[in-house]
Amino acid sequence: MAAFLHMSNLAPSSQKARLLAVLEDTHKFTRRETMQEFISYYGEVSRNAWNYYFSLIIITDKTKEQLDYLTEQIHLTPSGDIIDKYTFIEPEKDTEDYQILRQTGQREMTFSEFEKYIRLT
Repeated sequence: MAAFLHMSNLAPSSQKARLLAVLEDTHKFTRRETMQEFISYYGEVSRNAWNYYFSLIIITDKTKEQLDYLTEQIHLTPSGDIIDKYTFIEPEKDTEDYQILRQTGQREMTFSEFEKYIRLT
């Protein structure tokens, strides 16, 4: 049992991230979607060319179905604007979570470990 949280701008350039998708743990990423696939395609020397556009959080104790609610949005009236219900906060730079994300582009954790990075918008 696991689920992938595909995040935009999680590390290192922004303090807030956007959840792009909650995916089954069988999902296959392309070289443009994760650092590990980028390195697999271009080789280890390409590590410095990865621009940290995306990060992958692997939740080890929940399924996609259990985490789909994280993609909920709020429809504002009368403006018609749509905002994400949840905001994801980047780990502090001196934490192990941040360092692992910076070095590998992904991090495995339980949902209880990940919860500290979730805020209601």
